[in-house]
Amino acid sequence: MLAWLTQYKTLVSPWNGAVPRFRAPPSAVVIHSGSYSPNVAEYLHGTIGGDCRKVSAHFAWHGGDGCFVQMVPLTREAWHAGRCKIAGQRANGCSIGIELSGPYTQCPRDEGELWQLKELTVALCDAIPTLTQWVRHSDIKATKRDPGPGFDEKWLDERLVWAG
Repeated sequence: MLAWLTQYKTLVSPWNGAVPRFRAPPSAVVIHSGSYSPNVAEYLHGTIGGDCRKVSAHFAWHGGDGCFVQMVPLTREAWHAGRCKIAGQRANGCSIGIELSGPYTQCPRDEGELWQLKELTVALCDAIPTLTQWVRHSDIKATKRDPGPGFDEKWLDERLVWAG
């Protein structure tokens, strides 16, 4: 499995080396939208927003460049879903995390960002054939509301089935 999708810029997470390798190829994609910053990648990186929390995602929206950037290799877990589970497995251990720009209340979402989300999920499905399902963060943690009402799943590759 490829570690980095070469068609995406990188903004390597400070937690990149601390996260373990996947034990098995990931099977799901988790869609998030947690930061109030349109530059969620910089927020996760710690470049903006003060403290650098131990939170990461494989891909995050970089508002300054208007594109998704890869932050964690596809061969490693990202710390995007806490202690959540998907089908009885630790979500971080079986999924790819994607952070949309925030906040979760954003409605409607930017169509350019959603088109790029579609392209990203196509690239991910091509790179990781075991990806078959997707969930909203709110599907796996009752206290979360992201990615919110502005998110429409038509922007995901048809190969991904909703597992919520």
